[in-house]
Amino acid sequence: MAVDTAAKISSRIFLKDSSEGGVYNLTSSSQVSEDDVTEVFGKFGIHGEFIPFLEWRNEVFEEVDKNALGPVGYLYEDEGEAPRYLRFHPLAGDVEKLEINSLSKKVLRNLPEVQDLIVPAKTVVERHLDYYHKTLTKQP
Repeated sequence: MAVDTAAKISSRIFLKDSSEGGVYNLTSSSQVSEDDVTEVFGKFGIHGEFIPFLEWRNEVFEEVDKNALGPVGYLYEDEGEAPRYLRFHPLAGDVEKLEINSLSKKVLRNLPEVQDLIVPAKTVVERHLDYYHKTLTKQP
C-alpha cells in the first residue's frame, strides 16, 4: 500500500471517536503477480525473469564481505522456509495470534470508505516505475 494512503487511513481512524482501539492491519486486498510485474516492467523496456530466492541470495551475497551488504548478510541466511529478516518485524512473533486478516476487516468495520482510498497493487507498481523512469530520464 502506498504510504500516503496508509497515512490517510491511519489518521482518519485515529481521529474518528467511534473507532475501536488496538491494532489495525493496513493492506490492500489485491496482490501483484509475477505476470503483473513482468508486464509493468516491460512497459518501461525492462525485461527479465524471476529467479528463486536462494539463487538470488547466493548471487548477491557471494562476496558479501567485499560489498556494502556485508553488515546485513546474516539476515538473509537460509534458516528453512523464510529468511531471518522476517523475524525482525515487530509483529512477527504475534502474527498467528493477531490474525492479520481479521485486523484488515477491522479497518473496514471502522472506516468503510477506505475501499475508495486503496489503489490496486499493480497500479502502485506502475506508478512507482513511472515516477522513477521520469526522474532518471528527467521527463516532465
